[in-house]
Amino acid sequence: MSIVKVSNGGFDGGKFKSVSATTPTASATTFIIDYLIVAGGGGGAGGNWGGGGAGGGMLLEYSTERGGGQYEYTDIPLEIVVGQEYTVTVGAGGAGSTTGSDSVFANLTAKGGGGGGNLSGNTGNAGLVGGSGGGGGAGFNNPAGGNPYENQGNKGGSGGGVGSGVAAAGGAGGAGGTGGTADNSGLTTGGNAGAGRYTTITGSSVGYAGGGAGGANLNSVPNNSGNEGGGNGASGQNGVAANAGQVNTGGGAGGGSSSSGGSGIVILRFPTADRSITVGAGLTYSSATDGSDTVVSFTAGTDTIVFS
Repeated sequence: MSIVKVSNGGFDGGKFKSVSATTPTASATTFIIDYLIVAGGGGGAGGNWGGGGAGGGMLLEYSTERGGGQYEYTDIPLEIVVGQEYTVTVGAGGAGSTTGSDSVFANLTAKGGGGGGNLSGNTGNAGLVGGSGGGGGAGFNNPAGGNPYENQGNKGGSGGGVGSGVAAAGGAGGAGGTGGTADNSGLTTGGNAGAGRYTTITGSSVGYAGGGAGGANLNSVPNNSGNEGGGNGASGQNGVAANAGQVNTGGGAGGGSSSSGGSGIVILRFPTADRSITVGAGLTYSSATDGSDTVVSFTAGTDTIVFS
């Protein structure tokens, strides 16, 4: 069996760099680890016509779920050296139309979800670039959704025009799908939120990195908004407030109320036998077992870890 060893920075302009195929040999000093790295979700833009915040970038390598293109975002086995320090950083969600913070493990970086675009006069701002792209704000110019960081998420949807006080914004992208465009006929409904992705790396199926739905000033947002940690968008006339992204899912915030994206998470899974981990005081974490594996979930902070 061959593996790919990540070294020298991990990313370059959105692409993995310094990647070389190697053949592992039996050794007490190295082992292969499964991981989930989700960045903080993007913030939703304020005003009734703000675009949704995007889901944080999602990097997943879980051997049980590998293959068939189901998780094409990473699928890069990472070789861990026993006794070497590795940095873990859990990204915070972005506040009101700002991009979420990156999450890090070793040389892998998940990029924060893009913030939603807002309305300025009758001209809307585009959604921001991120792990997934933020939704475009409302505006006559039909502002575009933000683009995703390569291999980590999906594009945001565009916003709709403004007329007679009626407008709607685009939904943000998620790890599992693109954000929806605003209703450009009646301009009454914000764009759908992009779907997140599910994984069973913790032992049960959990969804992460869903986008936030776009805001609108008339009808409520679609029922399928806010999936996998993302928030529903606002509807001004009906008094529906936007939801923040769910913590530790990397979900994007709904557009329309300057809501914050959800914080990210870093999850590591490795065989329990003959392995232990030392965690720096700057990290908040929990540990559990699933079958013969240990699963460590980091939910806040930044510091180093060491395997022994």
